[in-house]
Amino acid sequence: VGGDNLMGIADLSTANITITGHSINIAQGSPVSVSLDVLGPYLGIINADGSWSVTIPRSEFTDGPHVITAVSLGESGAVNFTVDTIAPVLTVNAFAGDDKLNATEATTAQILSGTASGSEVGQNVQIQLNGKNYAATVISDGGSGGTWSVSVPAADLALLNQGNNDITLTDKAGNSTQVTHPVNVDTVIPLVSIDPLSIGGLLNTVTLGAGMLLSGHAEANSNITIKIGPLTETVQTNSSGIWSLTVPKI
Repeated sequence: VGGDNLMGIADLSTANITITGHSINIAQGSPVSVSLDVLGPYLGIINADGSWSVTIPRSEFTDGPHVITAVSLGESGAVNFTVDTIAPVLTVNAFAGDDKLNATEATTAQILSGTASGSEVGQNVQIQLNGKNYAATVISDGGSGGTWSVSVPAADLALLNQGNNDITLTDKAGNSTQVTHPVNVDTVIPLVSIDPLSIGGLLNTVTLGAGMLLSGHAEANSNITIKIGPLTETVQTNSSGIWSLTVPKI
């Protein structure tokens, strides 16, 4: 049923669901009676090759465990399966610590992890990042929920596009959850420049006593660390990549 005895949204996309089976040593044309739990019977016939099929309304396939039973000429068979059409509740933890992958972090494998609803414990979660699929098993978090994790190798990190990369998560039944959780990739080492000092290239007691303005250019909306002797300051560039720092009087 469903190929793996687990039916998701994709398996139940039509108004009527076809259930198939196979018989041995039962004459062609013999009737077969199929029931879904206590519903039915749904009637079919045995084909020349022993196969049979019936259709059951989609509305009868409610979420949860079910059993299909087939009977023909006193012979019977049954199969248990589960319907899961509920999109999983899945979240993604901060990737690489802050959802930003820099050049240093991209040289080593990074753990991609998150949480899942308790109903997903024991199931596989399919993770897609940059067109590549990864698989993780949801394990219990010790309470009512679950967690999952997968290692993304450095070779795959090197293929990520600069900027935002979205992650898609899918549960075992094929129910997809689009996670709005971008990972920002910035592995290009930025150039940082310092504008010429307005006081010239000579610092003396007069200029140091008055304080001075430092400015320059770097990657837009990034943090710049400036060190002058024992003084360390961090400033942020604006959307045009311009930064500035007023050095206090010394």
